[in-house]
Amino acid sequence: MPLKLKKVKISDKEEVEELCKNIWEGNDYLPKVFDRWVRDGGFYKGVINNKIIALDKYTRFENDVIWLEGLRVHPDHQGQGYGKEMVKKFIELIRSKEEFSYLRFMTAATNEKTIKMAKEFGFETLIELHSLTMDREEVEPDGPESDVRRGGYTSGLFKIIKSSREFNQNKGLFIKNWSAHEIDEDFIKKEVELGNCFVFEHGDKLGVAFFDYYEPYKRLSIPFITGDDKAVNAFLGYAIRRVKMEDIEYLTIKTGSDRIKKLMLKNGFKVAKHEKAIVFER
Repeated sequence: MPLKLKKVKISDKEEVEELCKNIWEGNDYLPKVFDRWVRDGGFYKGVINNKIIALDKYTRFENDVIWLEGLRVHPDHQGQGYGKEMVKKFIELIRSKEEFSYLRFMTAATNEKTIKMAKEFGFETLIELHSLTMDREEVEPDGPESDVRRGGYTSGLFKIIKSSREFNQNKGLFIKNWSAHEIDEDFIKKEVELGNCFVFEHGDKLGVAFFDYYEPYKRLSIPFITGDDKAVNAFLGYAIRRVKMEDIEYLTIKTGSDRIKKLMLKNGFKVAKHEKAIVFER
């Protein structure tokens, strides 16, 4: 019997929580963002006989990019082709409702099933990102305070970001946990207004970094960072102090830069279990 796609409703919460309870060893983030996803829209369920078999979510990002996330198949129905059916029908649904430049999503490099499915549906690799993490328990004693301060928006700030090696190495993407936004001037302005931008000056050099707190996992990520080694080390010292002072369990970064990866490893980060994350597009 084919899946029928319907919008997820608040009344579906208990059934969705049951579907997700054993995914990722019981650490699935989806139940934690359920209410927001329902409010935001683009959250659909694949149903058979009024039972939720599969889930998927799309969100409109900057520059007409549609971001896909949250594909789930009920554990009792995995391996029966429902994942492919959900993706096929979901893309058809998006095409009927939205105009877009690209469909994109991100997955772990170890997620072989999803990678295979992506290729079958015509998705291509946009970028592979190093994925690094540091748990609260692994945070080392911090060094002296550095002159990291919150940054305000200027056209010069955006020029520094746009002309940096890291901008090119990240394919112009701003990596928030498991989503990737295209960096443009309006996007940077919004992040600055949210208080997520920080700068470090020494001599005539300026480093820039953004930090993003993801409440469901109490995770502080570094979506974008640029500057010389001294600036990067200063930002990491700042991040470590925040972990100690705030309710933060993890520090994470996904980056296309080999240099940033090396500096992270020197500062106590470890390569994540999945090693890399892949952004696909079609």
